[in-house]
Amino acid sequence: DLDIRIYHKPGFINSLKSYVMASFLRFSGLFMKFPIDVYCFSDLSFLGPDKVHISEIPVHIKGEKEFLKSFPNSPKIYDQLKKLSIK
Repeated sequence: DLDIRIYHKPGFINSLKSYVMASFLRFSGLFMKFPIDVYCFSDLSFLGPDKVHISEIPVHIKGEKEFLKSFPNSPKIYDQLKKLSIK
């Protein structure tokens, strides 16, 4: 299975957008018969050291300052996908 955590800025609209994306991802997993768990959050402590396994790598899409401050070695999602892709 695949676990995805979506960090979003606080606020109703940002939460709504994140949950729409989460629903789309879950539906995509259902369609592909591949289980996808999606968690949405607006507090970075959700990714604290006791919350995420050491083998999990937080990646980012836009490189928000607050996120990069907490996870300075976080790769861009496209770089991580290239690294994980089968050649």
